[in-house]
This record gives sequence, C-alpha cells and structure tokens, in this order.
Amino acid sequence: MSDADNKRLARLPVLQHLADLPVGSVARLSCEELSEGEACLLAAMGMTEGCRLKVRTSGDPCIVEVRSTRIGLARSVAVRLVVASDGADAGASAAASSAEAK
Repeated sequence: MSDADNKRLARLPVLQHLADLPVGSVARLSCEELSEGEACLLAAMGMTEGCRLKVRTSGDPCIVEVRSTRIGLARSVAVRLVVASDGADAGASAAASSAEAK
C-alpha cells in the first residue's frame, strides 16, 4: 500500500456500536438496527441519521447529548445503534470531558 492509500484509510470513520463508546466520545449516527417504532421514537427526540452525538454517560442507561438535549437510552437500544467516529471533534471532546471531571 502506498502512503496516499494509508492516509485515505486513516481518514475513514470507524463504525462501532454506541454502547461501545467511552464517555466524552463524539460520533455521528450512521444507522440503526431497530424496529420502525423504535426508530420513529428516537427520530422524534432528534436522533436522526447523521446527527452528532456526545456520550455523557456509558452503561445502562447510556446518556447521549444530541442537539443540546440529553437522552437516556437503555443499553439494549445503544447496542443496536451504529455510529461513525467524528474525528474532527474527538480531541476537543476528550479535553472537555477531562476538564468537566475535575
């Protein structure tokens, strides 16, 4: 692989389940593995595909901040939400989380 290929791969977002993200992580909702009813409820609360999420508390419940609103999700729901890392904000959010913890 060339250096250019490696750089392109490094910029690709990493997909993972919301439940696997540590506190302070910032990601974008990529897709959900939910029923139509569950997806509609989350959409009504602002959790739509591509929305920016910040993990405030991991575990059960998993609390995320979406558009200045905090939403508590059961772990059984969080494991069915696939998110893409939002690398542009990851460093800043980790620093902010450290500052909040102090």
